[in-house]
Amino acid sequence: MVETAVMPFTTIGKDAEHALRGIDLKSLLDEAHNSSTWIKPPSGKFATLEDLGGVLIAGAPADIVRESATYEAAGANHIVYDLRLRFNDWYEQIDLLGKEVLPALRS
Repeated sequence: MVETAVMPFTTIGKDAEHALRGIDLKSLLDEAHNSSTWIKPPSGKFATLEDLGGVLIAGAPADIVRESATYEAAGANHIVYDLRLRFNDWYEQIDLLGKEVLPALRS
């Protein structure tokens, strides 16, 4: 069996608005656009949150479950959730992952 891991930036909250609170989206989009290793969207430019699909998972627990399933369907069998974008809310995010996301993924 081939082992494939992904490590998307992840921000989880009670809802999408809470998950994105405090995220400097413009800086993240600029970093993505200037990176030679990130695959650019069809438009050729990172301009919206949707353009970061595959690099960023953001939202409520159900959103994280849905996006995680997308990675699994693409062949990933390990996901490391990179919580650095909202490190100050690390404990809250770990709690949501442990109580809502992981049980849903295991069922």
